[in-house]
Amino acid sequence: MNLLEIINPLEWIYRLFLSIYGGNLADYLAGYDCAQEDYVLQNLFIPIGIVAIGIALLFFVVYYYIVNSAKFNRWYHWVIVMLLVGVVNLFIGYGWTSPQLPEIGDCLRYYVTEDGVLNKSIEVIKEGNFWLFGLANAIVSSLFFIIISFVGKWGSSQCKYSPF
Repeated sequence: MNLLEIINPLEWIYRLFLSIYGGNLADYLAGYDCAQEDYVLQNLFIPIGIVAIGIALLFFVVYYYIVNSAKFNRWYHWVIVMLLVGVVNLFIGYGWTSPQLPEIGDCLRYYVTEDGVLNKSIEVIKEGNFWLFGLANAIVSSLFFIIISFVGKWGSSQCKYSPF
């Protein structure tokens, strides 16, 4: 079993939010290539997910073990940190995917009719889809932060009861 098989659940997690950013963008991020009609490109869910987990872990360590102050151990301080994790990952999700627009094949970028005719007047993946993927990335990273917080907060001397 290689590392990619272990981390592949990240794609599954991001696909839970498919209705937010769209199936065509999800297929591209999963590595679909229109020319080869197969998933042969790099699966971008994996590095984006690893970065999202890393940022959630970084903010967790900073809040619970570096700041670790009685002045910042209230639930609303924790919520602010969680929102910061989300905002950072919103921009990472957008910034990572939006430059990919010219690379996305026409079969994913535009509407394909039932009989297989490409209709370039109906664009399926637009700029807004990248912002929506950033939103999905913010949600995923915030969920990781919540999980990491509840699992690892007990080692903190001042913030172990934050958020509850």
